[in-house]
Amino acid sequence: MTISKTPHRAFFAAWQPLMGAGVLSVLLSSSCAVWSKEPEPQQLSPSPSPSPLALRGIMQALGQHMQTLAGAIAQEDWALVARTAPKVAEHQEPPALEKIRILSFIGTDISKFKAHDETTHHAAHSMIEAAERQDGAAVIRAFADLQTGCLGCHQAFRPAFKAHFYGPSPSPRQ
Repeated sequence: MTISKTPHRAFFAAWQPLMGAGVLSVLLSSSCAVWSKEPEPQQLSPSPSPSPLALRGIMQALGQHMQTLAGAIAQEDWALVARTAPKVAEHQEPPALEKIRILSFIGTDISKFKAHDETTHHAAHSMIEAAERQDGAAVIRAFADLQTGCLGCHQAFRPAFKAHFYGPSPSPRQ
């Protein structure tokens, strides 16, 4: 088994043999059972809001990097693009237990999630290469691919993800 140098790919690659054997399903089912345990009576009072996942901070950092990239592209600052794009391509990951919770939630849509992840990471790497060549048109195409990958994942997963981990969003006032 070849494992990529990137942490997110290594995580998926390490779990791939287990997924085929059904071991991951058992593990994730077990962890869901632990997390879905009925609360003790003293825990029934609602908390003001659930604690944010580490993923939220990671996504906020990615958003800042994307803004930096957009500004650098507008200024044709290829050196800044080349320095910033790796922060998107090799972004930090949530802690292991949080990853298990997220993967449990994603469930059978894991291949769809992985496809979006692969698209975004490939586009970010293409952007790095294009910026190093100072090929503005290729940087812009890679940035568009990156944004498209992000948007696809967000549209596919964000609403249900937020509702699951943070509770339903308040409905807009009419």
